[in-house]
Amino acid sequence: IQVINHGVPHFLVDEMQSVAREFHALPNEEKMRYFSTDTESPMRYETTFNVTQDKVFSWRDYLRHSCLPLAEMQDLWPDKPASYRYKYLLAIL
Repeated sequence: IQVINHGVPHFLVDEMQSVAREFHALPNEEKMRYFSTDTESPMRYETTFNVTQDKVFSWRDYLRHSCLPLAEMQDLWPDKPASYRYKYLLAIL
């Protein structure tokens, strides 16, 4: 899927993808600070990897977080990498 005419500058999309890669490159202990199986949680790191299975067909790790209301959500976002919050906030403020 490709979304066009969304108004987000290409350089910002690239920067956010870079920061997301930095997050996923962090040690597991750091990422697990955000792990949750609570689907109602506004901030959670999850994985589709099922440790009870021997084979992995579609493994993905992902980070989900709410953005609005910004004043309530921004402090829940990861503090590492340091630029994670900063770059996003600069873009939307």
